[in-house]
Amino acid sequence: MTAAELESYYGLKARLRLGDRETEVLVITSSRGWPVATDDGVARKQFATHNPFIGISGTIGVLCKMVEAQDISRQDAQHLYRS
Repeated sequence: MTAAELESYYGLKARLRLGDRETEVLVITSSRGWPVATDDGVARKQFATHNPFIGISGTIGVLCKMVEAQDISRQDAQHLYRS
């Protein structure tokens, strides 16, 4: 984490009701323009509110994109989701 990201982390940590790791993910992905994959619904809502320009997905979204890209079969995606 850069010095600027660390400063942003402490500012957001005081305002948001997220855990340490979720706050770190929010700061780093926002700063670097990276997409986020998390199944934490509260965190996804906070991420979208804080930075609506970052891509946010959960497990289902990731698996759907993998099927669309033909990286895995639909049956494999269903098996992974259930396991």
